[in-house]
Amino acid sequence: MIEVRCGASGNPLPEFYLSRTDRQPLNPTHLFENGVFRILQARVSDAGQYQCSAVNRAGQDSKSFEVQVNAGSVLQVDIRPNRFEGRVGDRVELTCVAGRAQNIRWTKEGEPMPYQSRDEDGVLIIPSAQPSDAGTYICTATSYDGTRGTQFATVTIQGGRGQAATARAVPEQVNIRQGETAEVRCEASGTPTPVVKWTRMGNPMGQSAEQIGNNLRITNARVEDRGVYICAASNELGLEQAAAHIEVTRFEAPLVQILPDGGLIFVRSGNSAQLQCRVIGGYPSPTVTWRREAGQALSPNVELLAGGNLRYKLWKTSTCKLAGYRAEASSGASQ
Repeated sequence: MIEVRCGASGNPLPEFYLSRTDRQPLNPTHLFENGVFRILQARVSDAGQYQCSAVNRAGQDSKSFEVQVNAGSVLQVDIRPNRFEGRVGDRVELTCVAGRAQNIRWTKEGEPMPYQSRDEDGVLIIPSAQPSDAGTYICTATSYDGTRGTQFATVTIQGGRGQAATARAVPEQVNIRQGETAEVRCEASGTPTPVVKWTRMGNPMGQSAEQIGNNLRITNARVEDRGVYICAASNELGLEQAAAHIEVTRFEAPLVQILPDGGLIFVRSGNSAQLQCRVIGGYPSPTVTWRREAGQALSPNVELLAGGNLRYKLWKTSTCKLAGYRAEASSGASQ
């Protein structure tokens, strides 16, 4: 077996690429994962020059290495069949054949061997296969003179009891204001992979609600969108539901009207003028304030009355034009 590790560092983490610099093709059975290059059963044609490259947005770096394979130093190994596809409960038999082999040993790539498996003179037997038995199995043969060889086979197991679907809504309680966005994810698990569907208890889903993958999203929420939403996860072994409660607090922008209309009022000497800032919309109930548009302080002639009213009294013997005053209504929503 040939194994070469290509290490690199950088930010962001680099991606690895492997190539031959001698213009020869790569062994079709080679493996290259996370910077680790493997050929389980080397051939003489695998000898040559190789290059490992690490690449990220900041740049790239490459290093070359040479692989030498001596003829006669590799023990030829064969597995029959080299691919097994079956269902739960099937009997799996893989036969490892290697001439001149003194010892044959079976292993499973990245995992321990199945508890019920056994090796009978190079034949791997799994009497009653389970989904967890699927994977890559490696046969390693060693001859009397120490020569070694390896080969691998894949096992796929379909069907079986699996695991019933489970569902969990995260978060289970969402509190937002009118106009904001809410998102709840449905954490579903099971074998086979469950199908997820969101519905609303007692009412159809609103126009602003949509399912994106396993998530529920409500954009520009309205008060009518509040309620209980149900996440249902189902597979062939069962169905489970989870609930999320979404509360939308009413918030409306203030809307005011200045009376009398027109925006320009003339006041004669000794008389007074009264303006009313009438609130005709907004939630929570807006608070009314008066100010001058130029940022100046209110005139001493101005009296603020209840109900958003403003009274302006002119004492001098002249005529005054009342302008430049601005009424504002604000609430927790906006102003």
